Amino acid sequence: MMNDINIVEKKCALSETSKIIGDYWNILILRQLFTRPQRFSEFLGQIEGSTSATISQKLKQLAREGIIERKQFECIPPKVEYKLTSKGQKFEKVIIAVEQLSKTF
Repeated sequence: MMNDINIVEKKCALSETSKIIGDYWNILILRQLFTRPQRFSEFLGQIEGSTSATISQKLKQLAREGIIERKQFECIPPKVEYKLTSKGQKFEKVIIAVEQLSKTF
């Protein structure tokens, strides 16, 4: 019975991870953050076909999941940057591997 519980827990963890890296916009946002922190406008300029509503929604989702951090600077005009958390950095190898795999198709 203990093995059944472990299998269910592993499937749930895999399912949650696949929701993040399986999402078209999430994977592009994360890839942008591998090099350096980014501002909102940079995502819009670098991710073709994105809209401000989509990017905003995905950034909020990734922040709720603890994958990225939103940092607001106290200045005028306001400045906000997004960067990977230590949890988010763990996705780099996986996404690079997926990107390499996609080049074989």
